[in-house]
Amino acid sequence: MKFSKVVFIANALGQPRVKKRIMQFIRQGYKVEVYGFDRDKLTDVSGWGVEVTMIGRIPSKLPYARRIGVIYRGIRQVLRRERDPNVLFYLFQLDIAWIYSLQSRRPYVFEESDLVHTQIDNWAVRNFFEWMDKRIIRKAACAVFTSEGFLKFHFGDKRCRNSVILPNKLDVKVTECRSSLLEQKVPKPGSLQIGFVGCPRFKSLVKFAEVVVEDFSEVDLHFFGHIVEANKLEFEPFQHKKNCHFHGYFENPSDLPKIYSQIDIVLSIYDTDTINPRFAEPNKLYEAIYFETPIVVSEGTFLAEKVKKMNVGFVIDASKRSAIHNFIKKLSSQKINDKVLSCKGIPKSECLASADILFEYLEKI
Repeated sequence: MKFSKVVFIANALGQPRVKKRIMQFIRQGYKVEVYGFDRDKLTDVSGWGVEVTMIGRIPSKLPYARRIGVIYRGIRQVLRRERDPNVLFYLFQLDIAWIYSLQSRRPYVFEESDLVHTQIDNWAVRNFFEWMDKRIIRKAACAVFTSEGFLKFHFGDKRCRNSVILPNKLDVKVTECRSSLLEQKVPKPGSLQIGFVGCPRFKSLVKFAEVVVEDFSEVDLHFFGHIVEANKLEFEPFQHKKNCHFHGYFENPSDLPKIYSQIDIVLSIYDTDTINPRFAEPNKLYEAIYFETPIVVSEGTFLAEKVKKMNVGFVIDASKRSAIHNFIKKLSSQKINDKVLSCKGIPKSECLASADILFEYLEKI
């Protein structure tokens, strides 16, 4: 190990992925320092097992121009404290990496988990950040992507030599949640159980719910997860429907075995009118495979390509009610079991989060 330590800088400490990555480095034996920004509420870092230094706060309503100033001052503070030339910086997201590059030429790892800049309305600003994103990727000691789709968006079929793909797979703690890896499925005669696991907020999901409650009384739709205030009105019409059930908060990963034991199919449909959902690789893919539950995904996405190739689920045009209706109408036990068998054929170990490929790369630097 040629680096004295790894210094993490995160734009949002509350993201579970940030904690997971830091814990992977600690378990690997690296000495780490963690700096970050909080958002609207303080993140509880008491159980992280490592000292975390807050270097600023970025409320969601803070104008972007002022965010840049907060991030700039925070990173300057870190660079003044971390003067050892053998330090490797680990930078989460483009805003952190961009502002870091304005102040330092020291080696860094850049991790990209979404394409936030593609949502900017001004084409000139959007193109500038895309150019900057590619520049940061090329100059990184290592560029980490949580989806191979992000690499495809930036470079097409070309592969950067310094890139590492680390999909957002299941926390290894899921193997400790039950004495057996999977709970026995609980069959419900004459009824198909479809579930959404996460924070429901997409228009396509609302369309799917409308089709189920209006046209398919024999189908039960389950929502596992908290609905944020901004989306409550959209899902209010389904709250009192007999075949639509809202289960509220759940613990990840401890509650996942019980959740997946209750459903036959898991939904992972997104609105594809923006770039990020079309190239992302959600962790629902690996949850579905691990718990042997076919997944339903949106057409025209990188995720859809993977699902087709692996034969572990169904691809639909989730923006059209007619397509959703036809999908449910044509579902059969044989079709579902075919996908379940494909899930069973994939080793559970391939669904668990591992950063081994990243550590192997870093050892060669």
